[in-house]
Amino acid sequence: MPPHLSKSAIDKLPRVPGVYYFKDHKGDVIYVGKAKNIHKRVCSHFSGSNTGKQRQDFLKHIHDIDFEVCGTELMAFILEATEIKRLWPENNRALKRFEQKYGLYVFEDQRGYMRLGVDKLKKQAEVLYSFNTLLEGYDLLRVLIKEHLLCEKLCFIQKNRIACTGHEEGKCSGACVGKESAAAYNVRVKYAMDYLKSILPTFAVLGEGRNEDEQSCLLVEQGKFYGMGYISQHTDVEGREMLKSVLQPYPSDDYILNLILSHVQAFPQRKIAI
Repeated sequence: MPPHLSKSAIDKLPRVPGVYYFKDHKGDVIYVGKAKNIHKRVCSHFSGSNTGKQRQDFLKHIHDIDFEVCGTELMAFILEATEIKRLWPENNRALKRFEQKYGLYVFEDQRGYMRLGVDKLKKQAEVLYSFNTLLEGYDLLRVLIKEHLLCEKLCFIQKNRIACTGHEEGKCSGACVGKESAAAYNVRVKYAMDYLKSILPTFAVLGEGRNEDEQSCLLVEQGKFYGMGYISQHTDVEGREMLKSVLQPYPSDDYILNLILSHVQAFPQRKIAI
């Protein structure tokens, strides 16, 4: 047991899914963890025979424990990831290193052409979609190019040519060499962006609530995690705007989205298309 932690702090911990917070003598959070059973998981931190200095120093700094109950273990995973990024506790390391790497962007060049491109993720720029690898980004970009006859050169797929190969093959109207106006080309780019939104999934994931009168709900909108919360057992989950009005928005990233997609793959009956 941590020497500065009271037994009552342990006794008050519930035996349900959720997130717990270890706090130091100033009340600052020094560690965030998730659990299927909060009480059992917290106690596991204090059991065992490890007498190493790092662990003993960690235990000595724990003065209090706070927690937040979640309806499901999935919600606990998501809340933990969000809280670690918000608080940056000194003893959480693994999730600190997780960052999205690449994004699909659109910008207007000096000639007025809207240009799609894959680049390293930029914190201050609005991203259309994000990826873990360059290959994922280019694969999606090539789909948009093929479906909407975009110019590979203007999309940065080809860089060392005057005209793209698509123009030679009749698949590009010549924006790369100025034969197609920016206004005409930009119409197709906008259609491509709308198409991207249409092929990205929008769905809800239902699960257990914190009590019998509610159910948990997570919303993914156009391929991005929107938020989560709790709704009545009788709520019509097919009303997206209604759901958004009652759910708590959360930041979306690839780690959280992959958690949700893995969950619905294991439990497809919990996914509700919207």
